[in-house]
Amino acid sequence: MGKIRVIRVVIDINVFVSALLFGGTPARLIPLWKTGRIQPIGSQEMIE
Repeated sequence: MGKIRVIRVVIDINVFVSALLFGGTPARLIPLWKTGRIQPIGSQEMIE
């Protein structure tokens, strides 16, 4: 089996919160993150 390509993405914090709290289209990111298909990245300022 081939290696899974991990894509690093910057997700707007509003989209991230919407995915976690409300579902819908932004929630499609969650399984990609959990399975390691995407790697969310951000700045320290975004995290704080």
